[in-house]
Order: sequence, then C-alpha cells, then structure tokens
Amino acid sequence: MNSINNILGQKFNYLSIDFEGSEFQEIMLKQITFEALRGISEKYNLPEDSNTKELIDLIANDQINKIEQELEFKFPHQNKSDHWHLTVFFKSKQRTELSEEAKKALIGFEKNKIISVKILTFIYIPNKILTLFCKPDCSIQNKYAHVTLLVKNVNPYFSNVVLDTLFENEIYYKKEYYEIINNLNNENKNSDLSSNYVKHCVLNNDSGFNGEDCYLYFFDKEKITLDGKMRYNF
Repeated sequence: MNSINNILGQKFNYLSIDFEGSEFQEIMLKQITFEALRGISEKYNLPEDSNTKELIDLIANDQINKIEQELEFKFPHQNKSDHWHLTVFFKSKQRTELSEEAKKALIGFEKNKIISVKILTFIYIPNKILTLFCKPDCSIQNKYAHVTLLVKNVNPYFSNVVLDTLFENEIYYKKEYYEIINNLNNENKNSDLSSNYVKHCVLNNDSGFNGEDCYLYFFDKEKITLDGKMRYNF
C-alpha cells in the first residue's frame, strides 16, 4: 500500500485508469457510443443540427478522423482516438488539504494495476459532450466517476459539471436515476424495463446550462465492464 506522501512526491498532473489501444477504440466508439446514439435516436427525434446522424455514420463507416475534421469534436486525451481515461486523482497546485476521498484514492493507487470499471450510463449533450458515468473497482477523488469520450467547445472537465447538475439537483432525477439503475441491476428486474433504457431531460441552472437537451442511455449491469490500467499522466 502506498503512502500519500510517496505518491504526491512523484511527477504527474493526474492519476488515472487508462484505456489505450485499438481494442478500446473499437469498444468505446463502435460498441458503446454507436449503440447508445442509435438507441437515443430511435426513441427521440433529435434535431438535424445536432449532427447525431452524421456522428453515427462516421463511426459505423470507420471514418474516425472525420469526427474532428467534419464535426469539430475532440478526443479528451491529447486528441488521440484510441486513448481514454478515468481520473483517479487530480494534482492541483492550489490544493492545501486533501479530502477523505482524495486520500483513499492516493492510498489505493498502484502503477500498472488492472482495475475493472463497470459502464453504467452514456450521457449525451448534442454538439457539446459525450461522457460515460461509471463504477470503478477502486477509490477515486471525484464524486462521480466518468470517462469523457468526446467534447466540442468545452473542456473535458465539463463532464463533472454535467454530472453535478444531473445528480445534485432534485429538479432532475437523482432519485429516479438510482431507481432505474437498481431495477436494471436487479436479477428480477421490472419487465417493463428493457435491458437498455433511455431518458431525456432539459438542463437549466447557473452553471452554464440554458435549456440544453441531455440524453441518457442506461446500460444493463451485464453489458460492459472494461479493464483499465492505473497510470501517472501529464
């Protein structure tokens, strides 16, 4: 087990669970993103300027490079289309006191350790961000574990803002969300719920949302679990 001071003494900007390589490009884009966007599009009539159909087509036709060129989306890790990560701990120069969550994340960190991450929900705000709400088999600093897939005109950190808005504000459906998750994770789940479930809401608050459409695609508990590797990142 590492000591907090030993970890903080290393050179890094953040600690993460990394998903890197062509196999993860296949999983993240061809399986997760494609399936979720198609499921959302089948249930909701998204406006043409959302570019959702174009994004689905580019992924289906393996034209990954055109996601940036034609739709102006960027990949969060140095714009690499085969590298994603889940942040375990972010090293801030301004931080003077560590939260209990941060301490647990640091103590549990072990370079190159394989960590299983369960994918719970795909979250999509058209022309802005695509992110995954996850459950890793380790402690992390963030309140809501996530993997940012694609961003447009926002920073990858915006995933935190989205998740906070969704689940910290009772106007939306923190309670309803967990009821859905519990039903999908229950072996005797409600027959009215299919193995995948889609929801829509409109975001409004003082964190920069002004009537944005937000779509959530819930994955069944058996659907996707990824094994990533703990890394120091810059």
